Amino acid sequence: MTSFLFMFGFSLYLAGYGFIALFKKEWLLKIRAFSARLEGKGNIKSDELINDGNTARDAMAVIALAFGVIGIVLSIAFFVIYVQAQSGVVNV
Repeated sequence: MTSFLFMFGFSLYLAGYGFIALFKKEWLLKIRAFSARLEGKGNIKSDELINDGNTARDAMAVIALAFGVIGIVLSIAFFVIYVQAQSGVVNV
């Protein structure tokens, strides 16, 4: 049962990261700025993250979003199959 929760949670995290990295790049800037303040570093270069047009970053974001959505669907499907197997329901 906990494996379903871990799979669902990780897939949700992966899909969320893919969405943020693809569509909400300014949110990543806020996270990076917060992390830099925690580490005691100065200002970070934020314009290059939004304006550089890095296709590798966009491709990884699309892959993360796709795998996250696939993982969510599979974890829900596996959970439904598990619950049906435990209750003895057989659909043939």
